[in-house]
Amino acid sequence: MPKENPVIEVENLCKTFHAPGKGGRIAALRDISFRVAPREVLGVVGKSGAGKTTLLRVLSLQTPADSGTLNFGATRIEDSTPSGVVREVMRRTSTVFQGFSLLYNRSVLENVALPLKLRKVARTERTDKAREMLEFVGLKAKAEAYPITLSGGEAQRVAIARALVTEPEVLFLDEPTSALDAETGREILDLLKKAQRSYPMAMILVAHHMDVVRYMCDRVLHLEDGAARRMGPIRNSAQFRVDPIEALWDTPHDV
Repeated sequence: MPKENPVIEVENLCKTFHAPGKGGRIAALRDISFRVAPREVLGVVGKSGAGKTTLLRVLSLQTPADSGTLNFGATRIEDSTPSGVVREVMRRTSTVFQGFSLLYNRSVLENVALPLKLRKVARTERTDKAREMLEFVGLKAKAEAYPITLSGGEAQRVAIARALVTEPEVLFLDEPTSALDAETGREILDLLKKAQRSYPMAMILVAHHMDVVRYMCDRVLHLEDGAARRMGPIRNSAQFRVDPIEALWDTPHDV
């Protein structure tokens, strides 16, 4: 576990869903516990249905946990937490989705500026900040274009610019390269590395491909049937490699 004060700390996190025909409920997360240090890149891996996306949704406060504790810095999130406090914590995070989730009736610039507009930032300030972010992701010339005209890689760059425009403490990444070819995916990962060096934030990255987590992450949490199978530092690689999950760690270490 990281020695620094964590930006996120979860203990015994559980989540179930209604499942007719399967005893009424199915456990999506089972007693998950871990910490995320400032500026750490934590990968979350596992087979389809292992609980990766559910964990990301709970951490990003899109869906509540059934039990356990969830702390963002000194702020604890639980059933009794006032909605205003929850909203304030959510303002400290951003999410990049695999499907981009852009508004196709808004320009690229308007898409990037949207989070600031929702926070009632003045037009001039939010426009300037959005242009700055577009330059950061290499799309300054696309500011007035519309998402329908963009390639998949360009659309994901816009989504990253939109996520970074609020300067989040934690960036959640849900399969950010799964809809892209290998070369474009590598470019997006390089952009995320640049963002992680440039801004003081932690990242939590859900991925299916081991080459992605090897290239990006400091530690990896392996989920299996909703439970933490293994967690720890991994052997990083500057190159893409296709390996089984078991090859990530230098030595066996079960949770």
